[in-house]
Formats: sequence, C-alpha cells, structure tokens
Amino acid sequence: MKIAFLRLWDALRGSYWFIPSVMCIAALFLSQALLPIDRWIESKAAYVPHWMYRGSPEGARAVLTIIASSMLGVAGVVFSISTVALTLASSQFGPRLMRNFIRDRSNQTVLGTFLASFVYCLLVLSAVSTGEHNDFTPRASIAVAVVMALSSLAGFIYFIHHFVTSIQAPEVVNGVSRELAQAIDAFLPRDRDVETRQPDEELLTAFRDHPAEITSERPGYVVALDLKLLRSVAKTHDVTLRVICRPGNFLITGECFVQVLPPYRLNDALKAKARQAISIGRLRSTLQDLEFSLDQLVEVAVRALSPGINDPFTAIHCIDLLSEALGQITHRSFPAPYHFDEDGKLRLVTESLTLDDLLDAAFNQIRQYGGDSPAVMIRILESLDPVITQATRAADLQALANHARIVHETGRANFAAESDRADLETRYRAIEKRLQRKMDEGKLGSA
Repeated sequence: MKIAFLRLWDALRGSYWFIPSVMCIAALFLSQALLPIDRWIESKAAYVPHWMYRGSPEGARAVLTIIASSMLGVAGVVFSISTVALTLASSQFGPRLMRNFIRDRSNQTVLGTFLASFVYCLLVLSAVSTGEHNDFTPRASIAVAVVMALSSLAGFIYFIHHFVTSIQAPEVVNGVSRELAQAIDAFLPRDRDVETRQPDEELLTAFRDHPAEITSERPGYVVALDLKLLRSVAKTHDVTLRVICRPGNFLITGECFVQVLPPYRLNDALKAKARQAISIGRLRSTLQDLEFSLDQLVEVAVRALSPGINDPFTAIHCIDLLSEALGQITHRSFPAPYHFDEDGKLRLVTESLTLDDLLDAAFNQIRQYGGDSPAVMIRILESLDPVITQATRAADLQALANHARIVHETGRANFAAESDRADLETRYRAIEKRLQRKMDEGKLGSA
C-alpha cells in the first residue's frame, strides 16, 4: 500500500495538471463562500467600504468579463512559453529532463493562478443580476477578483524571470544535482541499520540450481520493490524469495524476476502477491532508482560532448556534481541484500547496489563519449581524488582504483598531444599515491 501511494504521489507531482486543478477547485469554493457575505452586505450594510466595488451591476459584469478574458489569454501565453521550454529541454538536455520542467512547481503555480482567477471570475459573474427588485452586485467578491488579477500579474512577471533562468544550462544541471542529493538521502539514509548476518552458503547455492521462477506478465521498468510485503509473503508461504532485478531494470514479458525455494511451495497465490510487491511502469522513476538520478546528469554531460553542441564546460560541471554525489555516498551504508524474519530465518534476497555500480553509471558513458577530450578525461581523474579521500571501505577504494585505471588507459590511447598525455599521467600517479596511502592506513571497513 505504501509503494502504491508513493507511486501515485510521484505521478501527481510529475503531472502538469495537478496543482492548477487544485487551485481551480479552491477558487470555486472561494467564490461560493464569498457570495453569502455579499448578499448580507447588500441587504444589511448601510455603508460600503472604500475597498469594495461601488459601481452598478453592469459595471461589475464589465470588470469581471475583462479580468476573466485577460486571465484566460495570459494562461495561453504561459502554456505556450512552457511548451517552448519543454522543446528546448528535450533537444538540448535530453527527453528525460522534460520531467524536471513539468514537475517545476513554480510553472504549475503560475498557470494555476491564471486558471483559478478565470474560474473565480466566471462563477462570480454568473451571480451578478439586474432587475427592478433583484439587483445584486457581489462587491466583496469583485474586490477579491481585482486582487487575484493583480497577483496574477505579479506571477506573470515572476514566471518570465523564472523561465529565462531555468533554461540556462548551469541552472538545469544544478536542479538535477539537487534532485540527486534528495535521492541519496532517501535511498541511503545516514541512520540506516545495516544487516550483518550472513545466510547459509547451501541456501545460496540452491538458488543457482533449480529454483521455481515467477515471471513478469508485462514488459516495463521496475519502479519500486515493496520489501516488507515480499518478506511477509515469504513468511506466510514459508519460502525464501530471491529478487533478481532491482529498480531501473527493464523486464520483458515472461522474464524471471523472482526465484522461490523450495520450488514445490510455489502456487498461484504466491505468484500474485509477489507480482503485487514489484511495481512495473513504462518509464524509470527516481522513487527507488538511484542510478536514474545519476543518469540524468550523465545525459546532460554526454549531450554537451556531442559534436552538435560541443560544450565541454557543461560536461565538466556535471562531472564535478557527480563527484560531490559520490563523495556523499561513500559515507552511507548500502542496503543489505539479505532480509531475515523475526526467527532469524532468511526470507528475502535482493540485488545489492555498490559504489562500483554507481561509478559505472556516473562515468562510463562520459568516458566513452569524451575519451578524446583531454579536459574531460583529466577532470574525471581529478574528480575521483576527493572521493578517494572520503572513502572508508576497501571495496570502494578498489572500485575507484579500477575506474581511475580505465580512465588513464582511455586517455593514453586517445590523446594525440604528448603534453596532454603527460598531464594525464601526472594526475594518475597522484591518485595512485593517494590510494596507496589510504590502503596503508589500514582503517578500512567492509560494510
């Protein structure tokens, strides 16, 4: 249930209509709440305050009509400008970054302000009446409509400023970096209790022999895993489950994604529950997929290195932010792949994520597409150095050493100038010394 709620909330945040719809509904209730107050003022008040509308019903209709038509027109302009931003983001930064523009709450709020003002004026306009004995002018409601119009004007000015700044490459990259930092905090919290128990080797060997398999009924990306539900299902059916995919993996129809031991206990009820615990969607999401958050920065860097754009400065900026993220990850503990029940029996085995996997996601494509750029390759080596300084696990240092070696070999093979190869060699030797000092400290952990 929690995973389903998180997926729903993530979808609502990623929709362009949710906040404007909520604001329009709020405008509807506001108009209906103010009309009884206006009727009381019309029948009881002997003096109309100066801040309220004092004109005739015909004038009230004219004011509300002008505001409503203006709000709808400007809302069309806002929507058109947003479409331009999405087109630019798709062509320059990659289609996956379109979701960041769509999820921008400032754009949604500004559009919602205009639409809510239009809805409010339309509803108040329907309440204005003229006649010999039943003239009604909603004076307080019209005053609120004028305030909403002025607020919409201020919002439009802010929107122009926000639009101009949001399409700049540094702002786009920094926005993706902030989202990556949030994903790290959510996926790798600082206060995580890491499971240190190890299962029997015989059980792990049995998974490699002939376990029962649960297959996917439809294609798509693994969006989220409900580990609590999987443990509960395993305990209820007295089995051990092994999930052989992780969020971000693509499954084809009929592909095995869960193995079951002992195999003879697999039944239709177990299959249904296991499939319910693994959410599959058409697109990847940052919900539990830390590599996807890295991929968004990598995509900007790779596009910046393409011949059509040729912007190594943006690529170097992305490398710096990736280095910062990886440095933060070295201080976090990764989720344990083994999950036991209250009786100490192994119930669930998941695919573990390591720093090596994240280094692959962060630097492999940048190295492959920017292998002939000395500035980019040298910057990758320089960015690994502070990560090495912060690393506290032997496995992390080994992964960093492997990536430094690969970058060094790629640069030596692709650089044409001897001076560039010499600069690369200098950085690589410095990293080797740093790694050796860390290894000599002998205070490295394994968790």
